[in-house]
Amino acid sequence: MSVELLNPCTRMNIFKAGEFPVAMGIARRSEPGGFERNFHPELEFHLVRHGAVKYSIGEHEYPCQSNSVLITHADEPHQYLSKGVCLDKLMTLIFSPMILAEREIAQAALKGLESIHHLILSDRQANIAEFLLNEINTECRNRDLHWKEIVADHIETFLAMLHRVAQQKKYVPEVTDPFVRDVVKYLECRFTEKSSLSQVAKHFNVSRFTLSKKFNHHMGLGFREYLIQRRILAARRLLEQTDKKVANIATECGFVSLTSFNRDFRNLACVTPAAYRKVSGGSETS
Repeated sequence: MSVELLNPCTRMNIFKAGEFPVAMGIARRSEPGGFERNFHPELEFHLVRHGAVKYSIGEHEYPCQSNSVLITHADEPHQYLSKGVCLDKLMTLIFSPMILAEREIAQAALKGLESIHHLILSDRQANIAEFLLNEINTECRNRDLHWKEIVADHIETFLAMLHRVAQQKKYVPEVTDPFVRDVVKYLECRFTEKSSLSQVAKHFNVSRFTLSKKFNHHMGLGFREYLIQRRILAARRLLEQTDKKVANIATECGFVSLTSFNRDFRNLACVTPAAYRKVSGGSETS
């Protein structure tokens, strides 16, 4: 028997022809109900603000607590599972990515989120997400002057924040091996310097091969890749929190040139440092 027969799935038509393809919903329930397994071409985001829920997306189940975000991508089968959950506030955003087609930051964020289904936000991040979704809900309900543009602005900011959360989690893997943990601590004080695999191996009295092999195994990425990601994380914080020039940030974070900084930053964050600063609310001194 096929999986399709075991898990029947309905294609949903969320929006009518000519309708602005954005929908917001806010659910407050003490005894939540479920819905049938379905799919649709729009993107669907759920912010679990208070309570606990369980979702099925594709072949995986995601039990989520407060401050969780669930992401269902285009045409992914999904289902809200009501059994054994307690929901106090769930905010749902559904939209077509077509409304963001001309927005560079939004497109980069969507690309960075395309393999992600579940994120956990800090209290501050969840407060911001709740505010943005409330604003989207208000604009969609009132439909005042320029409401569509304002809705698209809020969705882009929401996506950019989720992309930031996803990137930060990527940059900080858990370290369980004592030796590799010591190496990471050592690099934490020197990642802005010209630290090479040979220099670090010599410091810890091991071969380059041993260090590289253990680092790859426990960190899930290579030595050089880790250094680049750690430098990018530091640069992101400086772009968000200071008005330093991009070139100065590149040097301060250990990049040998502005060209290499721009290339590595774009490869990891999917946008240029200048574009990232813009969406983060920062500015550069003239």
